[in-house]
Amino acid sequence: LTIVVYAYYKHRVRQIQQLYEKSIGSLLMTSSEDGADGAEEASQKVGVLSAQWFGPDDKDRFESEQIDNLYRKIVHAMEVERTFADPDLTLVKLSRILGTNTQYISKAINQGSRLNFNQFLYHYRIHEAKRLMLGLSESVSERVFDAERIVQLTGFGFRSTYFSAFKSITGMTSWQFIRFSNNV
Repeated sequence: LTIVVYAYYKHRVRQIQQLYEKSIGSLLMTSSEDGADGAEEASQKVGVLSAQWFGPDDKDRFESEQIDNLYRKIVHAMEVERTFADPDLTLVKLSRILGTNTQYISKAINQGSRLNFNQFLYHYRIHEAKRLMLGLSESVSERVFDAERIVQLTGFGFRSTYFSAFKSITGMTSWQFIRFSNNV
């Protein structure tokens, strides 16, 4: 029984290590893309959640172009204006910021990222949480390990939501992420 438990533990550690390396790889790629022309460059690219645009139908070409442009505006709002850090951000609030309706926002996010609004928002917040833990965030100069501070800086309303989203998106707990980041 001890050997089985030990084998499972080693297997799980390897899995978490692979998840961590994948997470770090995506962070380092987006960090190296951040240049001096940050705002202009970010509006030209789609960063954390790269566009997975699946070709428009011929009859809906015009609407598809509008949705694509709206998705780029949403990404710009998240990456440059850091709207994800607003704990009160909702679909309605984002639609007011961008001057459009909630259906278009939702459709643009669904088509552009294959996620719903909350999943999309949580991906940005978790991405920033990982950057904070690694000391790569522009908003804070030092590494942040305190869950309460991370929740505050990333816009999560509750620690439980943060922990649940982190585990769901990365496949590991934030504690495991921190532990692996300290070992590297």
